[in-house]
Amino acid sequence: MSEEIDKEAFAISLLQQPDLFIRSRINPEIVQKKLAEAGLNVLEQTDDCFRLSNGSSLQNLEKINKNYVVQDKNSQQVFNSLEKNDVAGNLQVWDCCAASGGKSILFNDKVSSKLKLTVTDIRKDILDICRKRLAEAEIKISELAVADLAGYNSWPMEKKYDVVICDAPCTGSGTWARTPEQLYFFKKEAAENYSSRQRKIAGEAIEHLKENGIFVYITCSVFQQENEVIVQELQQKKYHLIQQQYFTGYDQKADSLFVAVFKKQ
Repeated sequence: MSEEIDKEAFAISLLQQPDLFIRSRINPEIVQKKLAEAGLNVLEQTDDCFRLSNGSSLQNLEKINKNYVVQDKNSQQVFNSLEKNDVAGNLQVWDCCAASGGKSILFNDKVSSKLKLTVTDIRKDILDICRKRLAEAEIKISELAVADLAGYNSWPMEKKYDVVICDAPCTGSGTWARTPEQLYFFKKEAAENYSSRQRKIAGEAIEHLKENGIFVYITCSVFQQENEVIVQELQQKKYHLIQQQYFTGYDQKADSLFVAVFKKQ
């Protein structure tokens, strides 16, 4: 584990399910009203983040993705360190491990720029979900494609971006309180395998930055091998590290994430 992780607090947190979090995309007062109408009890509200008890049913909640998204508290924070000057103007953005599109929606909402968005993932089925979810969020996709950045299906080098988001596949150790079966079946070699994939994916993706472009590396892992080690290797390639940070959730009934932001200079 990273030295920044309180190992005892992390271990204890695995005995309790984290809460459910919703991020508002519209006026939070309207969202609060909609949650009450759907019979949902808000335990805590901070700005546009609403905490609900784990297991809350959202089946009566309309316009999910358009008006609000289900997103962990710390996952909502991953772009907070971006400087406005670095994400201003018309931006070409590549979400290279897009999964269901949560980080694409968040980035769209956090910046006041016009985006030309490319989303890729190794899994076609998850990209189908991503396409549907972004459509519900009313976010236009410029390009969507299957890409295996850790294998032989590399992304064409002529494609360059102002921002590359790499929410890399990982052990998910920062979310084990939600998925205890992952902890139960975890083997040490898995971290080594993920680290090898992350090295390939991040190394490939970061090469597609324009000059002064921003690269955001994200995992939901608490292991050095998947985080600090990858950061050190990217620094050796002469990319400038702006900031790296753990968002620890074990004392908040939330997930733990790692974020590192680089700039190409």
